Amino acid sequence: MTFDIPPAITNAEPPLSLPCSEAEWRAPDPDSWYLLHTAPTAPPTPVYQDAQHSLFSRSDDVNTGIRWSHFGSFIMINSICCQLWVLMKLRLAQPSLDLSSIDYALDLWQRAWNADPDSSMSPTSPHGPLSFNASALYRMANIRIFRDYSRVKASFRMHDIGRINTVLSEDVSGRGWERNQDMMRAIMPATLQLQIPIKMGIKLVARTAALIWSVEHVLSATETGLFLYDWLRSIENDPPGTVLGREEQKALGLVKELLGEADISIRDGEKLSAATLKVWAGTFDDVWVWGLTPMLAKTLRRFAEEQMDSPRRDSMLDSVSRISRPSVSFGS
Repeated sequence: MTFDIPPAITNAEPPLSLPCSEAEWRAPDPDSWYLLHTAPTAPPTPVYQDAQHSLFSRSDDVNTGIRWSHFGSFIMINSICCQLWVLMKLRLAQPSLDLSSIDYALDLWQRAWNADPDSSMSPTSPHGPLSFNASALYRMANIRIFRDYSRVKASFRMHDIGRINTVLSEDVSGRGWERNQDMMRAIMPATLQLQIPIKMGIKLVARTAALIWSVEHVLSATETGLFLYDWLRSIENDPPGTVLGREEQKALGLVKELLGEADISIRDGEKLSAATLKVWAGTFDDVWVWGLTPMLAKTLRRFAEEQMDSPRRDSMLDSVSRISRPSVSFGS
């Protein structure tokens, strides 16, 4: 996931069952475990291959009422991501390869996640952070259906900001692809994810994310930030007078509203995409994941600065620098 290398665990692993519920795992004695395990509300623990089949099967008899434990849900979104990775590599040779099976699996997985009353978007949930972490992988999978940033991810191995930015300028330019209505399933979650650090305060998120965010969440956020920038850049590349769809207008308005909360004003000649990416980079400043995220922060920030229009560059940088490390705020 970090460097676009083959998954270490494939979907053809030995037939092990999915994990039980967290309550069963924490049971203090055999009797308590048995009561929890046989309760009608206990999540099932199917064999991994059967659970995978239920995600990719279009039979109503198979996929009705899919449900797993938190850990099981996390494993199954990883399964979808592994399958998507393989298909994306096949697409290099077969550009017309259909990804509808991934769409279908993601929809089923989301329904199962939503049906779990203990699922949460909070990393500090009393039921644990696994559902929060799984939601990050879900957003990443939706993004990868529409945009392939594998060359960018592979360039991270260089640990050379200049060379990474060369790849970014080629692959994340808002050009060479077309927006469509289906893409909004990835755009809206990416836009809403930007809301978290701005609402909490970017400085607070940067300093505490290492304590509450998983490795998967941080790395998924990188692709989310690139995708949001890419989409905004494509709008900026549109010919004058281009009319956006209703949902695109809604997402674009939300981005502008969030940057307004962070005290960024976008003036004529300045790029909303670059300002948004710079805010995103600010959330990685103090988050240490194998020493990778500080490099990501520097890379994204420099790339954003290079995209600023030269006539307005100084004023825009002044505006962003004032908010890239704001005072801690929990305003709603």
